[in-house]
Amino acid sequence: MTCAAVQRVKYARTAPGARAGYLAQAIMSRPATGRHAISVLDALHRRMWWASPGVQHAGLFVALFSASLLAVPTARAASIIVATAAQEDAAPRYELEKSTGGESVVGGICIDILRAIERVDPQIRFSGDQNRLPLRRVQLALQFGEIDAYCGLNKSAEREQWSVFIEPPLYALDYTMAVNANDEVQIRSFDDVRRLGANGTILVMSGSESAARLHSLGGLDIDSSGTGQEANLRKLLAGRGRFFYRHALGLRAEIHRLGLEDKIRILPVSLDKEFQYLLVSKKAPPEVVDRLRRAVVKLQSGGELARIMAKY
Repeated sequence: MTCAAVQRVKYARTAPGARAGYLAQAIMSRPATGRHAISVLDALHRRMWWASPGVQHAGLFVALFSASLLAVPTARAASIIVATAAQEDAAPRYELEKSTGGESVVGGICIDILRAIERVDPQIRFSGDQNRLPLRRVQLALQFGEIDAYCGLNKSAEREQWSVFIEPPLYALDYTMAVNANDEVQIRSFDDVRRLGANGTILVMSGSESAARLHSLGGLDIDSSGTGQEANLRKLLAGRGRFFYRHALGLRAEIHRLGLEDKIRILPVSLDKEFQYLLVSKKAPPEVVDRLRRAVVKLQSGGELARIMAKY
């Protein structure tokens, strides 16, 4: 029995006061709308609260029935909800900011990109971008379809098993090293770091693609026990590593947040370049992939992605 059929059975067996909710669920379970449509039904329901119970039930039934025949395709065209999430410890892609009301909100590069996508395709609405999760949790949510899309990860063979990478990439990151401000070391490549031996320990974030990349290079003394940017910068200051390998964008943001500009410096060298993408879960409807791809192409060709990055 389909979801809609189950809801019809429930509707027939319930009292009038509860039937409207079941009917709305049955309408929303139609394949034409899916879970990505915002219906006008909630608005219709709110408008009926002023009426007497009998009028509410009769009027709401008529409104909902009409919506099931006429308004649902319009509602589907009005909004496609794309579930997403923010990431912890990922400034400036996702960073806590103060709103005009004084409460903490998540902002940053990826939030700006999501809002830009909504502007170029008004049918798309992202939900969940204020929910901050660890990276591992974000990846599992994509893998199992708990979220539809996520902004700001590089390609990897593992991720391509359960995600579609939207082309073109959103932006590129240059990877470099941070050192103590009083350390006069200069490097031009990883070969220079290898020659330092045990005096060239590289700190890198635990579980990151960066850690896997460094290990694959061989011959480097790597400490990947630090779980975040701040933890690794503190280790660097304490002399528990000579370098912290991270993209320059994230280093600048975190060093500034912690007020460590006079204690840590970023080396003027690019050791690697990494492209960041918008990912879509392979469990998301094909329409979501298509619309997001078209939106990203518009943002790139119109220069909006470059303008967003220039802010950071």
